[in-house]
Amino acid sequence: MPAVTVQIDTGSTSSRGQPPGHTWLIRLWRGTKSVIIITGMSLTSAEHLAAKITSLLAEPEPIKALTRHKSIDRHAGATANVVTGGDR
Repeated sequence: MPAVTVQIDTGSTSSRGQPPGHTWLIRLWRGTKSVIIITGMSLTSAEHLAAKITSLLAEPEPIKALTRHKSIDRHAGATANVVTGGDR
């Protein structure tokens, strides 16, 4: 499956009465399909949001191995011996 691409582009200025080049939109692409997710932004806001979306869609960094404290194992062992209603 192709990756999702975030694109900043100039938006329609007719509804906001802005001069050309002053209203921006963000579009997401995957292959030949696209969706506009927001319009009417300033360039600075569009760049900021596009960076956040790109970061969100990026491959996650591997999680470093976590170690368990031995008290967790002791607690788990104690709860494993709990007698339930029918086993008395």
